[in-house]
Amino acid sequence: LAANATDADGDYLYVVNGSGPCPNDTGTVQIQLENAVDAGTDASITLCTDAAPLTLLNALNGNPDSGGQWTAPGNLAFGDTFNAAADAAGIYTYSVSAVLPCPTQSSTLNISVDPLPQAGEDATLVICADGAVTALFSLLGGSPDDGGAWLNPLGAAHTGSLDPAQDTSGTYTYVVFGPNTCHHLSDTSIVAVTVNPLPVVTFFADPD
Repeated sequence: LAANATDADGDYLYVVNGSGPCPNDTGTVQIQLENAVDAGTDASITLCTDAAPLTLLNALNGNPDSGGQWTAPGNLAFGDTFNAAADAAGIYTYSVSAVLPCPTQSSTLNISVDPLPQAGEDATLVICADGAVTALFSLLGGSPDDGGAWLNPLGAAHTGSLDPAQDTSGTYTYVVFGPNTCHHLSDTSIVAVTVNPLPVVTFFADPD
């Protein structure tokens, strides 16, 4: 007798027929079936840093059983809710224990977190009207993301290269959007520019 997933548990009899006046003989095998567990299947997810707390079980594929245990990267015990603003990205493992001889089942959830946009820190520029063309991005403090957009003091698109012979004094704004899942978020910084005019030389006639 080979047990399979459709057989019921209980007592299974093995009968050996006797011959002649000898009676039959029987043996009994008592089978108890334990339920297998389901930890779901592996999955990956990317979140923005400002995402709402995530119930990890809901992010796995398949139909995982509840009541299992999560471990964070580094094999540290973890709860069932991931906070993108505070928790580390990486591989989280979900394990569901079974009654022996059924094995424990596990699956993994690979979590990536997109960063918030960073436009850097504000700056100032004082330049003479005959000064060199200056890349405004290079003046920003901090660690600004590249690939953003510049606006001139009137709010129109600007190249980000200030030419004091043509551009005016005022506030130049740098706008950058977050990557991927954070693209709905933006950050801005400014460069306050003062373009000093060239001196005007006035000649006076000698009365003599």
